[in-house]
Amino acid sequence: MNDERPPTPRNLTCERFAELSLEALEGALPPAEAERFRSHRESCAACRAEFEELSRTWRDLGDLDDREMPTEVVTEVV
Repeated sequence: MNDERPPTPRNLTCERFAELSLEALEGALPPAEAERFRSHRESCAACRAEFEELSRTWRDLGDLDDREMPTEVVTEVV
């Protein structure tokens, strides 16, 4: 990640982008913050790549079905 621009109310740092990534995936960002997030993602190749990876992981986790896990694994985890 590369923070070339100083943070302002209109843009995000890479660090702040990372902090907001899960909320963005959940669709939980307020509209103004979501726009800042989208703007940073479009302008920062490093953050865009990391967010794409996180998005794939998020989607893959959503595809898991806990009924497929053996009972002994579920018991150990829970």
